[in-house]
Amino acid sequence: MENKLEQGKIFMEYAVQVSTIAVPFIAFIALIVAIWQIKAGRNAAQRAAAYTIYQAYLKLAMDNPMFSSPDKEKIMSNKEILSRYKWYVSNMLLSFEEILLISHRQTDWKTALESQLKTHAWYLVNSSSVRRGDWKPGLRLLIAEVLEREVGRRDLARISRQEFLKYINGAN
Repeated sequence: MENKLEQGKIFMEYAVQVSTIAVPFIAFIALIVAIWQIKAGRNAAQRAAAYTIYQAYLKLAMDNPMFSSPDKEKIMSNKEILSRYKWYVSNMLLSFEEILLISHRQTDWKTALESQLKTHAWYLVNSSSVRRGDWKPGLRLLIAEVLEREVGRRDLARISRQEFLKYINGAN
């Protein structure tokens, strides 16, 4: 009987030693999993917000085909239409700025946003908000790249690559 008690005592001491080592290790693994889940949840929420913003922009575009596929001469020849078009473009730029702020490390939005900016490059080249640099660096860089390709003017969006790199690294 004493032998069994001694074996039980030895087993319990061994179990205590193992658990002393295992508990912090298990807690560390649980912490890593929790951090990963928080980041995954945040990324999913950001992606959903960006899609919601873009979906609202697409609805605006479908509701305003004259502006989503603009006829420059028609728009420029009518002050009322031009005024409405300016607000349409402002709404588009604000939507794109928000999308870029939410998902600035995700490059999958770039093509979609560039294609829309390209459609409106003829207006953006003369836009006072673009010339003043009213938009955040991410959008200004995207506009600059589009204007450089479409009309040969990068300078209008007032952004340097260094400024953009500071922006994405959190300096602004």
